[in-house]
Amino acid sequence: MHEREMMETEQLQQNVEQFKGQARLPKFAIPHNYNLSINVDLSNFTFLGVIEITIDIVSPTKYLVLNVVDLVVEQSSIWFSGDLFGGSGEELKHPSNIVEVKDDEILILGFDGILPIGKGILSIKYSGIINDESRGFYRSTYEQYGETQIMALTQFEPTYARRCFPCWDEPAFKATFTIKLEVPSKLVALSNMPVISENDNGIVKTVYFQESPIMSTYLVAFVVGSLDYIETYSSDGLKIRVYTRIGKSNQGKFALDLTTKTLDFLKGYFSIPYGLPKLDLVAVPNFQEQGMENYGLLIFSEDYLFYDELSSSVKVKQQVAEIVAHELAHQWFGNRVTMEWWTDLWLNEGFADWMSYLVIDDVFPEWEKWSQLLDDTTATLELDALSDSHPIEVLNITSGIEALEMFDSITYQKGALVIRMLQSYIGDESLQKSLAAYIKRYSYLNAKTEDLWNVIQEEINEPIGDMMSTWTKQEGYPVINVMLTGNVLEINQIGLTIVDLIADAKPELSNDVKLLFINLLQSHADKLGWDARKNESQSDTLLRKQIQNTFVLLGHEKTINYAIEHLQPFTSNTSTIALSPDIKKVVYLSIMQTVTTTNRSGYEFLLKLYREADDASEKTLILSCFTRCLDPNILLESLNFLLSSEVQPLDALKSGLYNVKQAGRDIAWRWLKENWDDKIQKKWSEVFLPYVVSYIVKLFGTSEKETEILDFFASRSNPSISKALRQSFNEVMIKERWAQSVKNDSTLGDTLKAIVGKGF
Repeated sequence: MHEREMMETEQLQQNVEQFKGQARLPKFAIPHNYNLSINVDLSNFTFLGVIEITIDIVSPTKYLVLNVVDLVVEQSSIWFSGDLFGGSGEELKHPSNIVEVKDDEILILGFDGILPIGKGILSIKYSGIINDESRGFYRSTYEQYGETQIMALTQFEPTYARRCFPCWDEPAFKATFTIKLEVPSKLVALSNMPVISENDNGIVKTVYFQESPIMSTYLVAFVVGSLDYIETYSSDGLKIRVYTRIGKSNQGKFALDLTTKTLDFLKGYFSIPYGLPKLDLVAVPNFQEQGMENYGLLIFSEDYLFYDELSSSVKVKQQVAEIVAHELAHQWFGNRVTMEWWTDLWLNEGFADWMSYLVIDDVFPEWEKWSQLLDDTTATLELDALSDSHPIEVLNITSGIEALEMFDSITYQKGALVIRMLQSYIGDESLQKSLAAYIKRYSYLNAKTEDLWNVIQEEINEPIGDMMSTWTKQEGYPVINVMLTGNVLEINQIGLTIVDLIADAKPELSNDVKLLFINLLQSHADKLGWDARKNESQSDTLLRKQIQNTFVLLGHEKTINYAIEHLQPFTSNTSTIALSPDIKKVVYLSIMQTVTTTNRSGYEFLLKLYREADDASEKTLILSCFTRCLDPNILLESLNFLLSSEVQPLDALKSGLYNVKQAGRDIAWRWLKENWDDKIQKKWSEVFLPYVVSYIVKLFGTSEKETEILDFFASRSNPSISKALRQSFNEVMIKERWAQSVKNDSTLGDTLKAIVGKGF
């Protein structure tokens, strides 16, 4: 039997069952182009889609298998056209067997005969919901001039494109995309590529977009809404726009200016220009990510794109710069060259994080950004010290949920630290030359970590692959213990065992510990003073703010009283514009430290300020102080406020819930139990539920609640939170062991008192 006949015989033996329960799609058919048409109905929150996928059949098959989730496929509309059975012309064939496997998120199309090698077109009509789950094609609602506004947009990373159109939803299945949107005439429609034409009948308009270069499905994007924009041009004539909701475009000026400078830097660094004919940045209220790097259409939470010279702090300015630089770096690392599978997600995120420091150090050298790297990654080292950490490269990712778990600080910040280490080892020039060669070689292709190491090895003629693999394929990190015994220097590599220096060990010692830290910081506080000095460095500005905030949280009465009393004129009404943005947090924190159930005027003042604030960073700043209140009743009220429609989900999580501390853990745990079923799971998508669990569970310093917590979640099985639970309990156990060791140290109390007494 000839080889071709044997292959065809094998394909004839295919059956539906063999495609179930697989981590990856079969590769006998590869998409070449998606011709996608979507009719958007914002009145009913629905959409109708028609897709024609040009497919390369690379080996004979009776089946086509692709991804679909939560779409209603019109089965009679499914047709495959091509030279199906050796005929002389194109034929249309309807599948004889159509099976949707919901657990595996796949659609299996079976045909009576073999689909031969060659091109064909798969056509499908379907419909879907514009959901409120912040994934796939979804809606964001916000208040504008007293009216509720709706914006429809996409979030397809990691595996959510399949919620908007049937597709081969894996990074390696790159294709070109031709998109057409039908939207209300009064709204703006954006996608990855420029608009080439519009047909408008006064009620509905059809917007046609230019065909894209080849890219992965998770990078496809569109936004529909009532939008303003500001624009500029790069040095080589590229049109760049920042889109915002109506009336907010001025707050995008800093991001727009930074974008032009960043593009110039990256183009020079890689010796390869940005690859698309336009670049849009869109600020979205209620966007649950900080930013998303969709090719040519970057989407940001307003908090991470808006900057106001008068009302935003230095920290906000740096935050915007970091996220904008990160997402722009992705246009090369991630979009132009894409990881082959989610195992190598760090090739996207770790490099984008590292490059954000590289960019900022070039554009704003006075910020001394590299000096902040270790401080920025402290939480990463804590996570990596856990027994339930994971390597930078995770080899056995088999599902979307497992891919989601990789979007953590190990992938991002540890990845960046490892690259910084490599940079120091081989030198700036060698690394730049190597990365430029890597981007050139794999442009519009997919790559693995080994591909990068191979390119670097070729460029520097040194075998660094084995060395780097010890950092990317192993979890944890080495800690070196150095001891001098006589004339012998002993060096041992040990594991990290201490996460928190202040745990539930220091209660009778807690005041002494607080005094110790205050004494250690006092000289720096005196040197920096209360107000910013003319032409001082941003490092000093940030350090002053950090020390003042720390003093407030340590209960330093002088700082708290100064913040409240000395600055009372600025907080007696809502005209806080005269209050320096860099001093606001210490004032708000001080107010919340003094709020009680019987003296809640400060809380009411900040609540009023929050509701009247028109600035996204101001709102998140206030939220970050609400949950620092020491009064349990006010804390519970603040937590309930996070669940209200007044607070966007990402703000409620990253600014509100993140700032609950150990003193409020019992209140937070009770709040979680009471609201999990009917409110919390509705407030946050599966992307963010692990953070909700982690932020609360790891507040405990002993395992006394472990059984209660496990029993609670045992009847509420959710795959997305299982890893967060394990890691959180791992942190609790570490703190408990450390607390016990402190209790067993009978000399610690006297030592602390002696140190504090000497004024250290």
